[in-house]
Amino acid sequence: MSRILGIIAIALAAWAGAELYTQGFDGAFGGLFAGLDDPVVSLEDVERVQSLGERVGGHVQSDLDRAHERLGELE
Repeated sequence: MSRILGIIAIALAAWAGAELYTQGFDGAFGGLFAGLDDPVVSLEDVERVQSLGERVGGHVQSDLDRAHERLGELE
């Protein structure tokens, strides 16, 4: 009896592995595991992160633009 259960367990594991390998997490088992392979931080989020220098430069540039607008209004 234990041999039959072992063979069934091996067959199920091989089927599940093949299903995940061929269809990936999103498509396997009708999408049951969809979303599990998403990274914690996506590449889009990483691209939006600015360094300290970029943030300071942005603030300085906006301050300069506002100063030019104010000086232009005075003239």
